[in-house]
Amino acid sequence: TDRALRLVAVAAFFLSGFAALIYQVVWQRMLVVFSGADVHAFTVIVAAFMAGLGVGHLTGGYTADRLARRNALILFAVAECAIAAFSLASRSLYYDFLYQRLGAYAIGTVLLTATLFASLLWPTFFMGMSLPLLARAVTTRLEGAAATVGELYAFNTLGAAAGALLATWWILPAVGLDGSLRIGALLNLLCALTVVPLSARVANTLDRTLPGEQASTPPATGGPQRPTLPFAGWAAIYALSGLMALSLEIVWFRLLGVMMKSTAFTFGTLLAIYLTGIGGGAWLGSFGVRHLRRPALTFFLLQAGVGLSAGLLLALVIGRVDDFAWLRQYF
Repeated sequence: TDRALRLVAVAAFFLSGFAALIYQVVWQRMLVVFSGADVHAFTVIVAAFMAGLGVGHLTGGYTADRLARRNALILFAVAECAIAAFSLASRSLYYDFLYQRLGAYAIGTVLLTATLFASLLWPTFFMGMSLPLLARAVTTRLEGAAATVGELYAFNTLGAAAGALLATWWILPAVGLDGSLRIGALLNLLCALTVVPLSARVANTLDRTLPGEQASTPPATGGPQRPTLPFAGWAAIYALSGLMALSLEIVWFRLLGVMMKSTAFTFGTLLAIYLTGIGGGAWLGSFGVRHLRRPALTFFLLQAGVGLSAGLLLALVIGRVDDFAWLRQYF
């Protein structure tokens, strides 16, 4: 049962990520109507997505710790339904109400940006909640928690990459904005309907194994070294890592826009490439995390690798951009 639940959870989370990036691409197209500048719409929607996901992850984590596995699975289905409900109403919200009614008033760029940012926090909050809830439902032992979360995150991100690419190049051109939103909502509802029947097979009791193991299992000699920083310190470092990662994404988008004349296809294509790398890295990390003796050192080495590779690739692209004339025609 646990294996079947894990497989279904991975498949459902892949589809959930796919739907999320359909929304992101569609809403970015809608926000261009307000901002009149593609990079402004890109920045608003990426910032709103990350803020909502972060708050949702935090809230979902605290909530999941207090839920039985079955209840966590049901609450995941509720979150998917909430996302679907917003997606179906988003066209009316952004175009019929905010654009046609508020667009006639000179409310200013700052207030308009804040309004659009706040409106996106509803669906992204529930997107963020879904990961810790689903991880709680499928995790039975503390020692496997890191691998489980990594696997779920990896497939969700790879699904998001597929959603960004297909939404940009196929779904949007084929069915338009309204049709794309309906496809995304259908996928969210499918996720909910897939996991709910399995909840009946999951024990509806609080699993005390997870916290109990942490307290009773002594660290093995020669095993992973315990971190020396407090949790708040690691959270601050990881927040800085996220700041730099999203800053690089914005920089790359601006760079592509200047060098290759940004089109409607640039946003989704860049997201697909960006998310494929993140998802692939998370997938590899979920396999290797059990065998790392010094995970903190590995984390810092990876962060150094991000900075070095980003700098080298940026210099390479700027120095050799004239040799890639075919890219100008492609975009």
